[in-house]
Amino acid sequence: METSLRAAILYLPEAMILFPLALFALLALAQLFCRLSEDQVTRPILCLVSLLSLLALANVGLIYDIGASSEELFNWYHIGEVTYSFALVNNLGNALFAAGFSLIIAVVGFFAKTYLHREENFKIFFGLYLLFVSSTALVVFSANFDALFVGWESVGICSVLLIAFYRKRFGPLQNSLFTLASYRAGEMLFFGAITLLHIYRESTYFPALAEISVNDHWIIILLLGAIYVKSAQWPFCSWLPRAMEGPTPSSAILYGGISTHFGPLLLLKIIPHLSAYPWLSPTLIVNSVITIAYASAVGRTRNEIKTQLAYATIAQLGVIYLEIALGWYHFALFHSLAHCALRTFQFLKSPAYLHDYRQLQIERGQFFVERLYPEKLRRVLYYAAHRKFFLDQWIEVVLLKPFFAISRAIIHFERRWLEGGESLGRRKAARSMPLASDELEEFHVIVSS
Repeated sequence: METSLRAAILYLPEAMILFPLALFALLALAQLFCRLSEDQVTRPILCLVSLLSLLALANVGLIYDIGASSEELFNWYHIGEVTYSFALVNNLGNALFAAGFSLIIAVVGFFAKTYLHREENFKIFFGLYLLFVSSTALVVFSANFDALFVGWESVGICSVLLIAFYRKRFGPLQNSLFTLASYRAGEMLFFGAITLLHIYRESTYFPALAEISVNDHWIIILLLGAIYVKSAQWPFCSWLPRAMEGPTPSSAILYGGISTHFGPLLLLKIIPHLSAYPWLSPTLIVNSVITIAYASAVGRTRNEIKTQLAYATIAQLGVIYLEIALGWYHFALFHSLAHCALRTFQFLKSPAYLHDYRQLQIERGQFFVERLYPEKLRRVLYYAAHRKFFLDQWIEVVLLKPFFAISRAIIHFERRWLEGGESLGRRKAARSMPLASDELEEFHVIVSS
């Protein structure tokens, strides 16, 4: 009996990763041969995510009774003595995150079936939804940075495509490019950290961080930058309010519920191995305090409900990082899961917020901290907060302009290269074609002259 339970624990991560991918492939093949209805698309998807939620809940009890399990599935490839491996681990922390995320994914799926009814890109949304389910399971159960980076990147791709869900509008496309640039910056930092790990330790398993020399601070700095980008912490806060251009279900599942919490998830995975870096906790504390103050001030000047929720999410994630910096790891884990559930509900409820506000006659509190400030200082702070403390301008100069300049240079080089190839082909074809009589006479005149 214990052997069969341990086998179930061992293969559950693979099931949560591979089953959504298999269903995605089957639905894609079926769509090629016949036009599927909305029910035909959503029914198997919702059945699958419901089953995975039940398995994830059962997995928590099994892990608590029997213990954790880990497995190295396969090696991708070798470069010299460096091996890129794909490994998963199923422990209690990962099981709790998997259970919480699975329940949120199932709830959002049932909500989206009704909310996006008769939308033009209904099937595209649920296709990206399946890819997101698989990528989330990969991030949660990964045992090394190589496997985690694949899920990290896949979630980013799904996120950008869902922001641009309404493709006929200019705003969603513009904000999806802004988010793409921000994600690419974070992913380059992540990739740089993985590269340094392979160079220094030839291993990307999380315990390898404990073996790094105290002088090798760049790996931790790059990882911390990638974590801050993913969770929209200061100074990378600008992309999250812009991501609200997507449909409400994607805002709930990505930015309120799951994707933004990958930063605390990764930090909780690696923080036990970072005792050799005494500067890490003060850095987390200072940046968390700045993030909380920034998001709270800017959020109070916004009048859109989803934007207010975005800044509230940023501030609350800053509190979670503060808890991790203080060593309250278990409290931060449960805080993350509770915050996921709360923000998901708030984002799903946001379209009906005005109706509830009027029906329930909600009254705002009478105490405001800014009333304690002098009038002149209050005006200056309001103007700065309304302009987001000019952070967007700095992000545009430091991040966006270089990103788009490199993109334009690559496009220009590609066009010149293609045009050069086409013109060379035309010249060769012209030399091989026989000349007409009038062209031949003109050629003799030019040669003789």
